[in-house]
Amino acid sequence: MSSYILRGTLVKNIIFLCLVCVLSVQAREWDSYNDPTRFDIDATKNSFNSAIKKQSGEVDFEKANWSGYHWPTKNQSLKYIPPGQEMGPLQKWEKAGGDYDLRSHVQTYIDNNMGSWGGFCHGYSAASISFKEPTKKTINGVTFYHSDIKGLLAVYYDYLVNENRVSRTSIGRRCIFSSYRRGKVGSESVAQCDDINPGAFHLAITNKLHKQGKGFVMDMDPTNQVWNVPVVGYSSEILGEFYQSPESRSQLNNLYSSMVGKTKTKLNKINNKFETQGFLERDDWNKKDSYEKTLKQISELGLEEYMKYKNKAPGTTKVYHIKTKLNYLTYQKPHADSESKRGKAGQELRTMDLEYTLEVNKDNIIIGGEWLSNDHPDFLWYPRNVERPSGEWELLNQLLN
Repeated sequence: MSSYILRGTLVKNIIFLCLVCVLSVQAREWDSYNDPTRFDIDATKNSFNSAIKKQSGEVDFEKANWSGYHWPTKNQSLKYIPPGQEMGPLQKWEKAGGDYDLRSHVQTYIDNNMGSWGGFCHGYSAASISFKEPTKKTINGVTFYHSDIKGLLAVYYDYLVNENRVSRTSIGRRCIFSSYRRGKVGSESVAQCDDINPGAFHLAITNKLHKQGKGFVMDMDPTNQVWNVPVVGYSSEILGEFYQSPESRSQLNNLYSSMVGKTKTKLNKINNKFETQGFLERDDWNKKDSYEKTLKQISELGLEEYMKYKNKAPGTTKVYHIKTKLNYLTYQKPHADSESKRGKAGQELRTMDLEYTLEVNKDNIIIGGEWLSNDHPDFLWYPRNVERPSGEWELLNQLLN
């Protein structure tokens, strides 16, 4: 097995990279689901040098990209009436004379998507990156606040999907399992729940957010639940740069062996925490699951086989350790006052801290990568050709800016 040889004197970084790998998913080149061409990106024309020079990027908040509500089915979706108001968006739509049968659409969606997490997050996210942020308007004696119009846009996108009048492109694929798991090495569940390949992810953010200034949507939940949110910016930095060489395996063996003991210690601490307080936060559950799966894989395969499986993408000559802060728009619940500040200042921005490796070939082209952080996106997507409302949706068209 090839091990890393450090360029220069960054000893701390190389030790960190080797230690953290035992807790991460299996490294691999991207498969067809992660091919950057799915995001209209030609990887062969994106060298590592050109990609890493794009250390940050952000969308134009004046053109689109706004926070909104996901209108969960458990709260009756667009039937929901915000505190301090007499009507919700559905009731306002009907009173103002909207032609489309919004009530039937919403009720059908509620009936088919009941549960703790069902909602129109896909519609909100797609509308957010496709339309300019709406503002309060009064039509036919009915006042629609920005949150009402955003809710209508969320359902409108769902309508376009149902009518096959819009398409979308995605990269990565959804994990179908109810718990965050990576399965036994070599099984289908490993590839499906590894989430988007970090190499493809990095090309997506540098090309879309930096080069084009355009947002996209990510599912930020690694399980079978889907929580779509608009991605609007990022900043990245290199934490380490490493070469590969056929060096003796013994030193790396010792590092991995020592990490087995450390992993067991961390797992014991989390288990003790659960026994003491009777519950765990989501981050602790994810760590517990990750530690248990790693130890199980090593136990079943043996340390040597586990290490052999953790190969880099074929053709890798360098590995970079990357830290990225990914900015996204979280859900903004509607309230009685109804109007937010305009532009970036009025949005509910959140940051996801990510760490991963990027694998580069002899031509300095990114060909793969591996996640090091527990949190990372499941998959990315964006809609194509979202048309402005018309026909039965003409009332919504009049409400838009």
